[in-house]
Amino acid sequence: MSGDSSTSDSEISACSSKFDPVKTLYSSRTLVPVENAPMYNSVDQFEASLQSKNTIVPVGHSELVRQQKEEKEKRQNEEARQLAEANRQRFAKYEAPTPRRPPPARTSKNVLHRIQDIDGPLAVLKQCVDQRLRVKVTIPALMAGSQSNDPALGYNRNNELTL
Repeated sequence: MSGDSSTSDSEISACSSKFDPVKTLYSSRTLVPVENAPMYNSVDQFEASLQSKNTIVPVGHSELVRQQKEEKEKRQNEEARQLAEANRQRFAKYEAPTPRRPPPARTSKNVLHRIQDIDGPLAVLKQCVDQRLRVKVTIPALMAGSQSNDPALGYNRNNELTL
């Protein structure tokens, strides 16, 4: 079919009664009326494109193909996001906080615990609290009323008295 000498104009013309589609396809003299006309792989594809324009894309329309791929990716991403959200909501009622071990109990060593074993000024303060002895406290920072003579009620680790 490479020889064009055996092809006549009547065999190439689509309006002729002697039209031969195979010779028309392989002939170099064939004139296409519309250069950018869409090409289909089969008649079924052509008929489907007439019924719905977005399902089957003709060959040579790469922009439309790219646009459909982008839309498909967006749709799939949205569906995946909705599915993940639905699954998260569905299993949310089964989620419970994982049980944590309580921290190890620490024995606090405050003044009241240590006072039993300590000698010195802290032991004297403990005796004053236990026996409710009156203690005279002098506060050097204050000029007027810098002395107090009251029973000691308690004290903290800095030897600060409560009178």
